[in-house]
Formats: sequence, C-alpha cells, structure tokens
Amino acid sequence: MNMKTKYTSKAAAKPSWNNAILLGIAALALLASPGVALADCTPVTNWTGAVDHNWFTSGNWSGGVPNSGTGAVVNNAGTAQISGSLPAANACSLTLDPGNVSVSNQGSLTITQYGIVVGDTSATGTSLLAVTDSAAVTAATSVVVNGSGTLTGNGTVSTTSGTTIYGTLVPSSGRLTISTGDLTFSGIAGPLMESKVVPASADNVYVSAGTASLSGRLSVSMSGTFTPGTRYTLLHAANGLLNGSTFSSVSITYPTGQGFTPKIIYAANDVYLCLVPDTGGTCD
Repeated sequence: MNMKTKYTSKAAAKPSWNNAILLGIAALALLASPGVALADCTPVTNWTGAVDHNWFTSGNWSGGVPNSGTGAVVNNAGTAQISGSLPAANACSLTLDPGNVSVSNQGSLTITQYGIVVGDTSATGTSLLAVTDSAAVTAATSVVVNGSGTLTGNGTVSTTSGTTIYGTLVPSSGRLTISTGDLTFSGIAGPLMESKVVPASADNVYVSAGTASLSGRLSVSMSGTFTPGTRYTLLHAANGLLNGSTFSSVSITYPTGQGFTPKIIYAANDVYLCLVPDTGGTCD
C-alpha cells in the first residue's frame, strides 16, 4: 500500500509589541503557576515509585499517599497507576515534571483545590497524563499541558477553568471528552493534536460544554481501505470554535490509489476530515 503525506499551512501573523508583552506575561504566569499551587498545597508528597506502580501504595510516595490536602508531584519519570479496581484518588494539586499518571478502567482522580500541570516549558523530559477506558479526571481549576507534556486517552477530563494545550493532545482508541471547561491550544512553540483514523472511526476530541480555540499543528494518520466521500469528526466543541480559529498547519498521512484526496474542513462547531472523491463531489 502506497502512503502519501499531505501538508498544508497558513502564514503566521507578525506579532506586535503589545502581543509580545502579553505573551511574555502569560509565559511568566505559567511558569509560576505550579509553584503557587504547591505552596498552598502543603504538605507535598513526591512519587518515589518506578514505572507502573500503584498510586495507593504508601511506600511509593515520600510523604505517603496524597489526599485532598496534599500536593502530589511525580518528577522521577515514574508512572503512578489508578484504576477502577482501586479507590478514587485525590490530591490538592498534581504536577508531572517529568512523570506520568495513568487513570484507567473507570478509575477516578480528583484534584480538589488547584489544577494539574503536565510537563514543563522545555523539551527535556516527557510527562504523560493518560485517561483511558471510561476513567475520569477532575481538576478544581485547570489542566495545563506544557511543551514536554501529553494528554491522551478516551476518558473524561473536567475542569472549572479549562484545559490548555501548549504541548500535545492525543485522543486514543476513541473519544477524549472535555466535559466541562473550554479547550485552548496555545503557545509560541505551537501545540500539536494527533489523530489516528481507520475506515470505521477517527480518534477525536469532544468538548461537550465549552469552546475550542485552535492553533498549532494537526497531524492525522490514516490506515486501511477507505470509501471516498466519507467524513470523520476530529474535534467537536458544543459552544463553537472560538473566533473561527483553525490549526496553523496540517499534516495528513494517507493511503494513495483509493480514489480520494483528504482535506480538513472547519465548521462552526467542528473540525472534519473529508475524503474528497477524485471523481468530484463532497463528503457525507
């Protein structure tokens, strides 16, 4: 099977001095936010466990298992696991830098006073928050995914102040739901959304009670035998795409010789992948 990658992009607007000042202020606020949250969430307990260890094992934490009054930090590149067979997990705040938390199989994690910070603003070290298989993560304020961080899965993320992607967003094996709060792609370096598409479905993001503000890159990877004229939803925002925003660049890797050319289409509330028939016509 021959594969082809299609790239599209739009020219970035030249920033004004005012915009530069605002971006600088935003960057300083972002760098300060984890420290502010942790300063107010005392005591703080640090993850000492290795990869794929139980969140609820006291020996995996420097100060015992986190609770609603404890700040939690995973910064040793390990992975704390929470699943439906375990109790609901709680922490006052959560910082992954670098580190990973996996919430799976109807598991639950609630951040009771502050938010979740995934990764830092540099490219050193990687951090991952995975929310899969009907699992749920709730943050009292926000979820911030920095440049070295990734939010992935097919579970549900809830916030009061929104989910902001400076790094990478990867819906996986179905739909990743942002059930409350807005979704914002932001940052100078450019955030990235990745979606895999097979003939039966597309991994997608569903913002069920907010807006989506788009920027950065969209990467789509297609595999299988497709029907020309088919349309797939990659992102839906119940309250619309903010100010008609779009991704700055798009990369689509797709099988050739199947009678279609893939194209990204934006609607008021949706981002679609349309398989435009080579013979003419539109998508269903």
